Parts: sequence; structure tokens; C-alpha cells
Amino acid sequence: VQSFALPHRRANRMHTSSFCGDIDVTAMETNATRAAGAVVAGAIVTNVLLPFRRASTEDRKQMLQREDLSGLRALCNALRVKSGVSKAGKDALVDKVLATLAWDDAIYKPDSSAGKLATVLARMPDANAATDQVVRNFKLKDLKQFCKVLRLPLSGKKIDLAQCLVDEMRYTLDAISARQEEDVPPARE
Repeated sequence: VQSFALPHRRANRMHTSSFCGDIDVTAMETNATRAAGAVVAGAIVTNVLLPFRRASTEDRKQMLQREDLSGLRALCNALRVKSGVSKAGKDALVDKVLATLAWDDAIYKPDSSAGKLATVLARMPDANAATDQVVRNFKLKDLKQFCKVLRLPLSGKKIDLAQCLVDEMRYTLDAISARQEEDVPPARE
């Protein structure tokens, strides 16, 4: 992330990880550059998790064993796993990431309620239409329950929770579905 020659509020901080290379996590001064930074950070998180979401369980284990402690903590942060991460060792973090990814895989199975909802939302023409559908069909209490299961924020307006839920479900279902499609052998002719 470049600072576009704007004054820095803090000194540059670099994070290096085998799955995403060097990332400049510099805090920038203006609201516009902070917003741009948030978009870039979201893209980085998406790109960081995608290989893990699409990998088989055995490949995940191998990929996680190659990560250093800071990379594993970054993955926990991207997966929104907070409990005990700062003091955990490498083996514990690997177990947390594996368990979280397995949990997400189970949640998005086609026969689960979250899997069915995610499938419907993914078929919608765009995220705005999906968000409108969620706002119309679910009570705030129901949205919070889905958000809790997916480790999403629980506070905010109904529309904000719905948007967060839709974005998460569409992205995660897409990533998991791509892996499942790769696991299916091609049809014989």
C-alpha cells in the first residue's frame, strides 16, 4: 500500500508472510487514504484466505505448517478468530485455523440453513439486491444469530448487518464451491 506522498501518522510497519508477501500496513493521515487502505486491506484478506478456503484439509495443514507465527495470527484475524490468539503457540494457532475453516465448510453445506441462504443470495443479480432481500425477510434477531455463527459484528443497523452477512456469504460460498467443483472428477464421454 503506497501512501501517495501524504504525511504518515506512524512510522512504516511491514508485515511479511509466505502467503501474501510484504505488506506495508502504514496508517495514513486523510480519510480518503484510510478508506482506500480499508479497500486494499479487504482485498488482501480476501486473497489471503482464498487459497486456504479452496484447499483440501491435508493441503491446508501443509500450508499452515509453512506459516510463521505472525502469518498464523494474521489468518486468525482474517477469519475473525479472537479467543486466545495473542498468547497461543504455532500448533494451537494451526489447530484454531483448521477448526475454523472446517466449521465454515460445515456451515455452508447445501443442506444447512446457512448453506441454503448463501445459495439463494449467490443467485441474486448483485449484492444490493441480496441485501434488500435479507432486510425484507429476516428480523434483526435472526440476522444477529447468523452473524454470530459466522463470527461477524453483532452491532449496527439492520441494513449494515445484512450487507456484512451478504458479502461474507457470497464470498465464502464462492470460495468453497470452487474447491468442491475442483474435487469433482470430470464427466466421461
